[in-house]
Amino acid sequence: MKKVFQENNFSEILNNPDIPESTKIEIRKSFAESRQNFEKQMQEINREKEKNKRVSKSVLEVTSKFSSDSDKQLVRKNYTQIKEALTGVSFTP
Repeated sequence: MKKVFQENNFSEILNNPDIPESTKIEIRKSFAESRQNFEKQMQEINREKEKNKRVSKSVLEVTSKFSSDSDKQLVRKNYTQIKEALTGVSFTP
């Protein structure tokens, strides 16, 4: 929803006859640069995610040998809260 809202605002700005064409050109350039930067950042995030996935899989294989089923259920039940505590990022909408 947020993306649609932003795109609507972008369209409104570009279609506004009160905004000079030179400003619209700069807005388009800025938007294109922002999009390219975003795509580069997403590629880097995905590369890191893949790299970390290999390590985390190995760690999970080792630690699962030392965990009981009740421990695993407890972690699954509280996964979101644990993730938020470890990352400092809220994952609840």
